[in-house]
Amino acid sequence: MFNRNFLLMLFTFLFAIQLSSQDFGIRFGFNLANVTGEEVEDNSIRPGLQIGPVLDHHFNNLLTLHTGVIFSMKGANFTINNESENLASNFIDIPVLLRFNDKSGLYFESGIQLGFLVAATYDGDDVSDFYNDTDYQAVLGLGYSMNKIRFDFRYNFSMGSVISNPYSTDVSLKNHVMAICASYTL
Repeated sequence: MFNRNFLLMLFTFLFAIQLSSQDFGIRFGFNLANVTGEEVEDNSIRPGLQIGPVLDHHFNNLLTLHTGVIFSMKGANFTINNESENLASNFIDIPVLLRFNDKSGLYFESGIQLGFLVAATYDGDDVSDFYNDTDYQAVLGLGYSMNKIRFDFRYNFSMGSVISNPYSTDVSLKNHVMAICASYTL
C-alpha cells in the first residue's frame, strides 16, 4: 500500500513539474563580504566573485522557485597592529528562494541558503579546521528580469556561527554578503 501511494505521489509531482516551465541558466556576480562577531574589530569588506548554474521553476507568472549551485568567495579584511590581514573563505552555496514576480519585470526573492565550506585561510594559513562544514543563511533579494537576462541584488547572512573553535565556545563568527549579480537563461 505504501509503495503504491508513494509512486502515485511521485508520478503526480513529476507530472505537475512538466506542466510548469523551467529555466536553466548561469549566474555571475560580485560579492562584498564581511564577518561579524563579538570579538571582531577593525574589519572591512572583502570583495569576491560568485559563479554557477541556476534553475528557475515557474509555478505561474507571479511565483518562481529559484535554486542553484554557486561557488562564492567570502571572508573579511582586518587591520591588526597597523597591518592588513585577510580572512578568505570559499563556499559552494545552494540557495532555495521563493521569487515573487511583477509584470513589469521586477521581482523580490526570499529564502534560505546552505553553504558548504570549500576552503578557509587566514593570512595564507589554512584555518579550515576551525570552520563548520556548513553555513545556514537567510537570503533577501531584489531584481529585474528582461527576456533572458536578470540583474539582482542579494543580501545573505549566517544564522549561526561559521567557526567551531575547540578552545572556546564563546567565539562566534557570522558571514554577511551583499551580492550584485547577473544571470543569463540558456
